[in-house]
Amino acid sequence: MSKRKNICGEDLTENLRRLNMERKKVFKEYQSEERYAELGVNYPLKILIADDQLINQKLMASLLNKLGFDSVVANNGREAVECFRNEKFDLIFMDIEMPVMNGIEAIEAILSSTPKDQLPYIVVYTTKFTEEDVKKYTALEVDCIIHKPANLEKVFTTLSTAIKKNYQINEI
Repeated sequence: MSKRKNICGEDLTENLRRLNMERKKVFKEYQSEERYAELGVNYPLKILIADDQLINQKLMASLLNKLGFDSVVANNGREAVECFRNEKFDLIFMDIEMPVMNGIEAIEAILSSTPKDQLPYIVVYTTKFTEEDVKKYTALEVDCIIHKPANLEKVFTTLSTAIKKNYQINEI
């Protein structure tokens, strides 16, 4: 008869803490490896950042650069739509609250003017995260929603999913 260890109370808490530390350790190890910075070299994507705030543009561009990706910046929704019409992008990080044309209008313009098989991977990148807001974004059928400010792990996870979809692969 096999013995089973009862995991409860402090043992469970300790095991969960160790598991979380291991997950963070694996992510940090992956960060430090050369291949982390070469994600964009191995799986190139054309990326558009649509945001009116310079600090957010710089943060996202910096995170993408750490992962080996270049990006193009649009300062509002109208610029994003024009950029997309001039050069097809594989992925768009779209802020919602922007002057001239907001992110929702820009997403709608891109979706309505692009054949379904040529649509980019669209990421809503915003501080507006109420339940009502999320329903609006979901109704647009965007691929992903991330909360500002982004961090390297969020961006890496988002790009991994976009790469799998774009390259039609299961693992990176």
